[in-house]
Amino acid sequence: MKKTIACCALLLWAMQAPLCAQASPEAEEAKAGTDQGEGELSLQELKGGLQEAFGGMVGVMGAIMGGLSSGLREGAKDAQAQLDGADGVTLIRNAEELASAVNVSVLSAEKQAEKSWRIFLAFRNQRDFPVRLTGLTQKQNVLLQDAEGFVYEPAAGENAQRVITIPAQAAVKVPFDFARVDAVPRSIRLYGKDIPFPEGL
Repeated sequence: MKKTIACCALLLWAMQAPLCAQASPEAEEAKAGTDQGEGELSLQELKGGLQEAFGGMVGVMGAIMGGLSSGLREGAKDAQAQLDGADGVTLIRNAEELASAVNVSVLSAEKQAEKSWRIFLAFRNQRDFPVRLTGLTQKQNVLLQDAEGFVYEPAAGENAQRVITIPAQAAVKVPFDFARVDAVPRSIRLYGKDIPFPEGL
């Protein structure tokens, strides 16, 4: 928001600069003894122009800020609707609800860097209506597990999945990133349910 206000202020200064530059010849003419009546008229015109320009700029800034505020409100409203199911999508919040509607499988496990893995899961909606997995960023809801039973939480970042929406009778592929993994992973735990890696993965 601070960056937006700063940009608006810069825009206001840039649009006023030409008007201020136009005032210099008028001022020099007045100093040189130009006709006082014409000088006063030019000054009045300049003041009027500045007032008009400034008023227009204020209106533009107000419209910009109003649009930003409206956009933020709509964005927050849409996000909340996704979380509480107000948009008509059936929510999945635990292992029982997941098993009743969605089949989950591990598609691939890719080692990105030292101790860093990306796991791709396939979510197949078996119902005739869309469903949405929620609470995936809550601790213990998504865990990577190695052969010795040690678990690892998802890495924080842009790939952190907050919600996953699956259309009716369709499938989606979703990546999950994990860091500081000390051993080769063998399964992933979702809502407390272990999903083993397929043989040969």
